[in-house]
Amino acid sequence: MRYIDSPPFETVEDVLECLDQVLEGLVFIHDHDVAHRDCAYKNVMMDASALFPQGFHPDMDYKLPDMSAPAPVLSRSVAPVRYYLIDFGISTRLTPDMPRLVVGRDGLDQEPPELSNTVPYDPFKLDVFLIGNLIRRRIYEKYSNLGILEPLMIRMVDADPAKRPIAAEAHRELKAIRRNMSRIRKYWHLQSRDSNPVAAALRNVYSLMECALCQKSCLWKLPSTPARSDRDTILMAPRNSMVAVHGSGHAREPKGNNAKPVGQARLYALISLEYNAEIRLQNDQVVVEVRFVPTSSLTRTTILPLAWVPDFMTSADSPDELAEDVFAVLSEEEQKWRDRYELLETHGYRLRARLRPGWVPSWKGKPRDALLDSEDWWVPPVSHSLHIFETAVLIWIPMKLRSKVMDATRVSDEALVYMKSIRTDSEELRILTYFSSDELRRDPRNHCVPLLDVFEDSVDADMSIIVMPFLRYINNPSFELVDDVLEMLDQVLEGLVFMHDHGVAHRDCAFKNIMMDASSLFPKGFHPIAQKMLADGVTPATVLSRASAPVHYYFIDFGISTWFTDDSPKLVVGTDGLDREPPELSKTVPYDPFKLDVFLIGNLIRRRLYETYSNISMLEPLMNRMIESDPSKRPTAAEAHREFKAIRRNVRTFRKYWLLQPRDSFLVVQAFRSVYSLFHSIYRSIF
Repeated sequence: MRYIDSPPFETVEDVLECLDQVLEGLVFIHDHDVAHRDCAYKNVMMDASALFPQGFHPDMDYKLPDMSAPAPVLSRSVAPVRYYLIDFGISTRLTPDMPRLVVGRDGLDQEPPELSNTVPYDPFKLDVFLIGNLIRRRIYEKYSNLGILEPLMIRMVDADPAKRPIAAEAHRELKAIRRNMSRIRKYWHLQSRDSNPVAAALRNVYSLMECALCQKSCLWKLPSTPARSDRDTILMAPRNSMVAVHGSGHAREPKGNNAKPVGQARLYALISLEYNAEIRLQNDQVVVEVRFVPTSSLTRTTILPLAWVPDFMTSADSPDELAEDVFAVLSEEEQKWRDRYELLETHGYRLRARLRPGWVPSWKGKPRDALLDSEDWWVPPVSHSLHIFETAVLIWIPMKLRSKVMDATRVSDEALVYMKSIRTDSEELRILTYFSSDELRRDPRNHCVPLLDVFEDSVDADMSIIVMPFLRYINNPSFELVDDVLEMLDQVLEGLVFMHDHGVAHRDCAFKNIMMDASSLFPKGFHPIAQKMLADGVTPATVLSRASAPVHYYFIDFGISTWFTDDSPKLVVGTDGLDREPPELSKTVPYDPFKLDVFLIGNLIRRRLYETYSNISMLEPLMNRMIESDPSKRPTAAEAHREFKAIRRNVRTFRKYWLLQPRDSFLVVQAFRSVYSLFHSIYRSIF
């Protein structure tokens, strides 16, 4: 017998076949009332004789029996092997009439939490943990392209034995995973987590060629897209936009799947988008295909029913006019800012045309398609809901959101800015004013959003209007290179240390409250709502890379922040905030808000970076320390920043300029991105 990874696994299928046999064997011994109790690595082995047609030496197992030369080795795909459970030294056979419990701490793997010399535990669930831990320690943590095993693995290594599956359930789940895997993924070569980018790229290219040339029916098939008809309306809609979809079709009364056709009718739908999407009006349905940047891989298709809207059911002459009228009416939030138009103009700021007093929609009296080509139909990113009632009347209901902020243009230099209405006596304004002082503004470590202007609200004497740079989410546009992520985290952690050094705990520094000034990335500017467009809202904007146009990252929204100005205990209570995952949040039990900030940044790394990209594993140790459930075990912001700086220094230039690999991108795309990264890194390293 040889260890299961000697010779090493080569393809994803090699791993799946091994686990299939091992779990099948575990089910078999459990069905015969035997608990192995020590089925860890070294006690799960393989008969590899089929891989060595000329044999191998028992001690120098990579050489021929006479040790005269290296032993030829076949791949497991052409010479299948058998896997076995060995060493039943501490195994237990429990007859049906015996309690299925044991005690004892013997065994190779000491990680199972239930091991005890005094408290009885279920040895069958122990076996499940041991195999799950073998997957985790010897397979999942070693190879980066085995994410398909993660859900099953996590269930098998659950700290509570009662929550683990039995061996038979685990085997059935693995069989389902294996059945649902495409052939191209099965025969893709395993990618070691610690391999250098060049090796990873070459393995991806080799895998791609091998799959394309040697395997049949292994190419990716994209989800089918309905054929378009002459009556379809096709458009690409940017994120966070509201879209009016127009067209003609055979309308059906909305009474279930067997709806009766009622003849030709004008059809429309209004859709609020969270992601980039292609919207297709096709006969009686709106097809919304959601595509995520940068991979543009199709991830979700939504079919929305269209309402049949007879003329007599609407106040407009046609559904098209009704759709246009929706955008011609200012929301309550927009009206609040329109009423302050003259105040803002007095201070040198100009709202968009839509919010000017006496505004008349520019598309009025023009063909219906003019709406989508107009700048002033873009409404602020508020939430809307779509309701279709039994009468088939489509109702568009705006929901209040973000009423305290609005974009504007600074007249002096045409720069985009953000306005925010804030209480004059608020702690938030006090903190912003402090960090925007001339002395602190000159400190390069200061990453608190600058306060450009502040003046009293003419409508509400208790409120002030503050002016800040117009900022974008940190991943809009998306990160491209590993170094893009590293630079962002360097600035963020530097800014966190700066705030903490001045006694301020942010308490809400999650995604959406860490933003970037991306003006340098858009040399011709961009529209504040349709952010991929120029200021006209129609023409696509030119975007530079962060490598050629560095950006600045800022902390925003100090609404629940705390400023400690004395030596009082630095503890707070409260559960407010965007991120609800920190375990210490409580309305009654005080906690350290500075350690909370560390968790929030660590969780941002986990949820928005580590779980999105597969080639930034160098951040994992620091990330895990920052999101420790016990706040006392987390590093301080300064310690986290020092550790991060060490990580960044040790990342080779070659790896820094490697393209990020989205975890959900197609394997073919990953291969081509790796090839491009190889040449790009060589170029950047030289020049």
